[in-house]
Parts: sequence; structure tokens; C-alpha cells
Amino acid sequence: MRPDKTRGGFVIDCGKVQGRRRVFRRKTKTEADAKASELRDERNRVGELALSLTPEQRVDAAAAYQLLDNAQCCVSLPAIVQGYIEGREKTVDSCTLECASAQRLKDMTRRELRQRSLDTSCARLGTFSGKVGHHFLVSRITKQDVLDFIEEFSPATQAAYLRELNALFNFCMKRGYCAANPCMGIDPPRVDRGVPECMSVTDVNCFMQSLYLHKDYYRYYCHAALGFFAGLRPQEIQRLSWDNVNLPEGIITITPEIAKTRRVRHVTVSDNLDRWLNTSYCGNLTQINFDHIRRKVCKELGIAWPHDCMRHTYASHHVAMHRDAALTAHEMGHTQGVDLLYKHYRGLVTQKDAKRFWAIVPDYKYKEGSA
Repeated sequence: MRPDKTRGGFVIDCGKVQGRRRVFRRKTKTEADAKASELRDERNRVGELALSLTPEQRVDAAAAYQLLDNAQCCVSLPAIVQGYIEGREKTVDSCTLECASAQRLKDMTRRELRQRSLDTSCARLGTFSGKVGHHFLVSRITKQDVLDFIEEFSPATQAAYLRELNALFNFCMKRGYCAANPCMGIDPPRVDRGVPECMSVTDVNCFMQSLYLHKDYYRYYCHAALGFFAGLRPQEIQRLSWDNVNLPEGIITITPEIAKTRRVRHVTVSDNLDRWLNTSYCGNLTQINFDHIRRKVCKELGIAWPHDCMRHTYASHHVAMHRDAALTAHEMGHTQGVDLLYKHYRGLVTQKDAKRFWAIVPDYKYKEGSA
């Protein structure tokens, strides 16, 4: 504050604000002191508000004002934000969570996704919709709604639901049903995966011979051999036929219609798998009630059947035998290289056990003796 020698009175000079000098004039010193005190209080309040923002928020605000200056727009940030919110609400008010989920499933059907994928998505979206509310608007679902929903599940299930919901809200954004994905910014939980479990060589041999030698289980041994000695996925085995097996060439062709990844691959027929498939059996390669029979056989034999153990067992013994993780990943159809193999399938198997595993063949002599 200083006397105004030209016009008389007093000048309160606040310096430049956004490129313009901010100056106030008052006739008396009392009035000038009061205005100066008011300006100091205002600066303190603004300073406190600025400090309440994160550095990133302050940078964003500065960038937003720069954009407004460049466009020569005389409008405040709060007004722009309010207009954005109102416009978003008008855009998406007509779409409920139930409607969006149905459209998402319809789109998956149009893209010819596998029935298992459709069933899984339908179940997960149905659970989420039932918890949040079938008629709840997609645009009103927040990040906290998603967090509240998944908190009751295990880490692995939380990760699965986040993938499903992320896909749903990305779909809704493309359709204009919501302006943002509430799953963005939610880090998937850490899922600690232990060493993949596989069956011992003794248990595999016992299981295979039991199928091969038992008159009621005989037709199931090819199904099991394809899982243990070719590493095919259960769903791939179900879609396989003898037309895909070329024993003279020693390959099994997994066509896109069969493969989980919809990519063709050729699986090498090992010597012992050739022996299993070259028997007198000429019925169906696969059996739809295989799981029922394998549970019955395992109970009779007193052996455990870990999750996805045929594919785990194949991977563990293949990589131990050949000591080439890239080769094993290629045979199994892993498009992500060796990382997925080591993360999910590789167990602790010695090469000695691997040699015994790849020597498991039908016990013909015992078969003839039991006839």
C-alpha cells in the first residue's frame, strides 16, 4: 500500500495475477487498511485451499486454465465440471445394469465365444447385478460400489470379478452408457499360487492300468491318455475325434474349433501315447462322463486327484524330461511363452521320475492274463 501522488488517496498493489496487474484504490488510509486486510485474509484462504490439493491436482488445474485461456473461454472450472456431470447423466439414464449385462452377453454371443465363457460371464454378471441392484443405473455405479462388492471374496475370485466387470464397463463406455470405468484405479489383489500339484508316476500308472484293464472302465483310458501324455485341456479333449489324430505322422492336430485360444497347434505324440492309442479300442476318443468315472476309480484306488492334474502332470514331466521350457510351452499352446508355464504348471519333478512317466504303457500281459 502506498499514497497515490497522481490521483490522491492510497493504492493497494497486489502484483500480477494471471498476467494482469491487480490494483485497488481507496480515498482514505482507513479504507485502504481495511481493503488490504481483506485481501490478506483472501490470500490466506486461497493458500489453504491450494495446499489441500495434491501436486497432481494443482498441475491439472493449471493445465485446465491454460486450455481455457487458449480457447478464450470466459467460464469457470466448476461450471464446466457441473455441465459435464449433467450431460453424462442425461446420456446414460436409460440404461440399467441388468440391460447392460444382457447386451454384453448378446455381444459375446455374436462374437461366437465359447459356451463356457458365456456361462461364466452370465453367472458373474448376475451375481454383481443381484448385489448392486438389477435396475441400478450403470452411470451411477462407483469405484466404491465395486470395492464393496468384491471384498467378501477370496483374492483369486476378486481378480476374476474385476476382469469381468472391467470388460463390462469398457463395453458400456463404448456404447455411451457411462463416461468412466469404475474399475479403473482398482489394483487386482495379489494371488499367491503355490507349486502346481501333479500326480506321482505310481498313481498315474495305477490309474491308467485300472481304466485299461477294467471291462466297465475300458473305454475311458484314451481320454485319460490324451490328458496325461498330450497335455490337452479337458475342454479340448471333449471336442477331439479320431480325425484329429495322425499316428503315422505322430501328431495330434488341435484345430481352432477345438483349441481354447482358437489357434491351431500340433501336439507331438510321444512313444508311450502312441502305444495307448494304438490298441484295439476303436470307440470314441472322449467320454462325456469321464469326471464321474475318474472320481469312482480314484476312490477305489485311494489316490488323490489335484485340480487340473492331467495337464499339470504332463507339463511337469515334459519339462523335466526335455529340459526345454519353450518346447513344453509350445506343445501346450501357451502363447505367452514360458512365464505362464512356470507360473501355473511346472511342478518339482526329477528327470528320473520323468523317464518313468514317459515309459507308462498298457500292460498287455496282464490284460491277456485277466481275459
